[in-house]
Amino acid sequence: MDAVQRLPWEVVGVIADEKVDNLGGKGDNPGIYVSNQQSPVFFQSLVVRTAMDPSGLKQALGKAVHEINKDQTLTEVKTIDQIKAESTASNRLQSMLLAGIGLALGFGGALGLTRLFG
Repeated sequence: MDAVQRLPWEVVGVIADEKVDNLGGKGDNPGIYVSNQQSPVFFQSLVVRTAMDPSGLKQALGKAVHEINKDQTLTEVKTIDQIKAESTASNRLQSMLLAGIGLALGFGGALGLTRLFG
């Protein structure tokens, strides 16, 4: 029996429809959350909800984090709009490429018909 199995596990959160990979996913992935002591990960996320403009919050958040741990840094500070845009960017690109191919095929077909009958 290794050390992980001997730890008493405490579930700190349960979710029925977590979107794991991106916002366009199905969202039917059940999940549980445990403390970092039970399941350490290298990267952590901090989510902050605010009624004010989020762009002015980065410095205050950095200061608050440094008060807890002076060696900790904040990276990739993003608004939810930025995260949504990044998550759906590949879908938009695929749609634009498919539309471009459709237009090219349509134009080529119309050109062929005009040469055939024109």
